[in-house]
Amino acid sequence: MTFIHYEKWRCLRGQDPRYIWRSRIKHDCSRVMEFKRLGVAIKIGFGEFVQCEENYIYPLLKSSDVGNGRVTSYRKVVLITQKAVGEDTLQIKDLAPMTWEYLIEYKEYLDKRKSAIYRNRPVFSIFGIGDYSFKQWKIAVSGFYKKLKFNLVGPLGGKTVGFDDTVNFLSFDTEEEAKFVYRLITSDPALEFLESMILWDEKCPITTEILRRLSLKELTRELGELVQYQDWDKTQTVRSTDQMELGISEQKSKYKANATVNKAFHLAENSLRISAVYLRVLYVGLRRTQPQRQTQPQRVCLTRPTRLINTNKEEMVHERHEKEKCSFFRVFSWTRKI
Repeated sequence: MTFIHYEKWRCLRGQDPRYIWRSRIKHDCSRVMEFKRLGVAIKIGFGEFVQCEENYIYPLLKSSDVGNGRVTSYRKVVLITQKAVGEDTLQIKDLAPMTWEYLIEYKEYLDKRKSAIYRNRPVFSIFGIGDYSFKQWKIAVSGFYKKLKFNLVGPLGGKTVGFDDTVNFLSFDTEEEAKFVYRLITSDPALEFLESMILWDEKCPITTEILRRLSLKELTRELGELVQYQDWDKTQTVRSTDQMELGISEQKSKYKANATVNKAFHLAENSLRISAVYLRVLYVGLRRTQPQRQTQPQRVCLTRPTRLINTNKEEMVHERHEKEKCSFFRVFSWTRKI
């Protein structure tokens, strides 16, 4: 059925420039950056209670929450130190002094993060962050669970929601637009098309790479809602600092890189073929121009047996007629040249 569904809905395949699937905030230090909310108190991963301003604290939904549809409440919160990749984090010192003191206290754990993306970056940097991270409405799906369950997620506690590293999501400015897209991606054509490409045996089967293969524009064309899609497209303003442009450019760069690699491969293949032909011609030419090896005449005694010493072996030659001996050595020398 998987192949049948793909062939049926392959017209839905394409990159959607408007709605780009994203994945989690990356901080690589959950014991410091993720907390349990216990009333007004915050319990960190080391079992200690700390106090931090609410400026940089946001609700966090884990993959298990999204996978089981628990999206109207939250158990944990996450510390988000930046609103854009590379943003200066020193402002935290003035805007949230207690948060800054907390980060300084556990700075050694953040400095031990092994990923190279943290090198030469502002202190306490994170990644996977942009304007899309702070939009109020999102559609989220767990990449870890073995079922394709989309969830419409709104703000919790008056704040936008963050996700862990196995959740994929789309973000929206308004609830109305989020509900429109949610209705699209939960339609039968969309679900059948996506499920036809998912390998459920994988550890994390649902990835942004697979989700991005679905063109919502083509889907609205199939469902007869293209006009409404175009209306939303006109109302959206893409900012130059938004990482939506980064996502599009990444796709273009990826395709351009693949085309370059394929072109280089074919050029290398052709060069190897030409080189092989050239070497063959050169080898034959050298064989033809190589001077013939001169063989020294060998003397044969006709009166009694004698021992002939050749280049490869010794053999006893009995007395024979001189003419027969000369003929034998001519044939022997000719075969050695061949």
